Amino acid sequence: MEELAATNNVHLRTREALLKDREGYADAVEDLYNEGVAVIIGGFERASATELAKKARTRMIPAITLSRLEVSEQNDSSFWIDTSEDSLIEAWHRANPKSSEVDRVITDEAFFCNADTEAPFEDWRSAHVERVLLACDVSCAEKLGQAAFSTSKLPAIWLGPKAVGAADSWRSEQIKGEMTFEVLLKARPNDESLSRWQKRYLRQPTFYEVLGHDVALLAAGSLSGVPSKVAPDPESRSKVLRSVAQHLEESKMSLWSSVESGFASNHSLVPSYALRSGTAYSNRAAPGSESKFRRP
Repeated sequence: MEELAATNNVHLRTREALLKDREGYADAVEDLYNEGVAVIIGGFERASATELAKKARTRMIPAITLSRLEVSEQNDSSFWIDTSEDSLIEAWHRANPKSSEVDRVITDEAFFCNADTEAPFEDWRSAHVERVLLACDVSCAEKLGQAAFSTSKLPAIWLGPKAVGAADSWRSEQIKGEMTFEVLLKARPNDESLSRWQKRYLRQPTFYEVLGHDVALLAAGSLSGVPSKVAPDPESRSKVLRSVAQHLEESKMSLWSSVESGFASNHSLVPSYALRSGTAYSNRAAPGSESKFRRP
């Protein structure tokens, strides 16, 4: 995000806010407004995203959140990327024709992820589970992989986009494949920035790096034509902020998380996921092995 900001001559400001702090979000938004900020990015889960959008609306500052918003806060100045587990799970089931009711999905809310307890392998065997999607973060996926290292007869394990970095914690034969961003599966990306990134770091960008790139690109694009100096009065400032929101609605650019080029009419952006057999640490799947999915 810092790199894109510098490239686009955008000034980046940061503030911390916690939901348990009653005035945290209000104070942060007020500080940013006073500093002349024209768009705010934040909110990785629904409650914090909704609170951020609610407080940003009081100053008419466009907000881009990285989670779904409550319907009450979906308005002209709120935009959101749907990183919800529901969206990922739906994509997995649609892309996997063999999915069934006995499949399991491990999220960050799973008891095993948050407690010192036995892995659920015996429960999976008893329930005849055939497929498991790790929709959790990399730390929980690594914990499961380490517990499974000496275990046999596991279901087919699919790594979600946040869990792919845990592949080394598993035996290669235990991993069936990955659920990742569709754009990252292309052998020769159409996006020159992604090609440059891959050549520079010699790997694929992580889940959070992909989101950081896209949200920074969309935010920077919305600031085109915005004066470098803060508007001198509230009326002029409101006009600038409305212009930024309009630019966010209209911005179209090459993204890493989605085959779409910008926000939909309801101000949402849904990532485009695809299944890939094997992992990023193994040979690239043969042509035709990817099963793609994106919402209509």
